[in-house]
Amino acid sequence: METRWKVLIVAGAVVAIWVILELLGFLADVVLGGFLRSYPVALAIVALAVGYLLGRDSKR
Repeated sequence: METRWKVLIVAGAVVAIWVILELLGFLADVVLGGFLRSYPVALAIVALAVGYLLGRDSKR
């Protein structure tokens, strides 16, 4: 599978998780204190996921 497809899948998963957190926003705010809803944290999570996939591909 090509790397760009893996990146798209990860991005889609992150968006799906984010949408779920937005739909259950009141719960996410109570349980996580809004941690995952801040933009810098979300960008860091996406960067780590993409970096992990790219790093894993380069080892093969």
